[in-house]
Amino acid sequence: MGYTVNNLNPGIPTTVIGPDFGTLGAMYGRTIVGSMIETQMPFVQTNATVVTIFAGRERDPTIRAALGGGAGGSDPNAFIDAQVRAFGNDYATLLAGIRARAGSPRIVILNVPNAAGMPFMAGASLADRQAAQRAAVGMTKAAVNPLVSSSITVVDMMCDGRSYVPSNYFSDGLHPTMPATRSCRRRL
Repeated sequence: MGYTVNNLNPGIPTTVIGPDFGTLGAMYGRTIVGSMIETQMPFVQTNATVVTIFAGRERDPTIRAALGGGAGGSDPNAFIDAQVRAFGNDYATLLAGIRARAGSPRIVILNVPNAAGMPFMAGASLADRQAAQRAAVGMTKAAVNPLVSSSITVVDMMCDGRSYVPSNYFSDGLHPTMPATRSCRRRL
């Protein structure tokens, strides 16, 4: 039909949105290979017309690891809330960097599903599930959903029931898979 599509996928497992979360993860034994701001944003194509972002999933295990290591002391909710604010700041930095590189691309963001309801958390303690929920809801509500505008589309993963169906994930219960009966190919 005359369309040319160039796809650049710099997504790297265990990458967090900002270097601050990489530092936090390293302090508490998490493997973090980089941050979107440092290792992915510089590669946004200057002629990009659409940019998609799915950030926040790696933040939850990092926050819970920090809480398990004593971060937050007697007020874990205050610690989680501070991490949510940092996530919002990192998101603003990421978006500003994308716009600085590519001008005005259409930006499509997936908000953060409630990790407490995802299959990988099925055997977690109540405290872990509550921390995961507070972080995910906070990131989605305070940092991602308010970004909806004429140039940013937010895809609601938090309220989509498919985000919590075990058969939609690999055996780890965290990484999504596509059943063989579906096809992701489209003719352009």
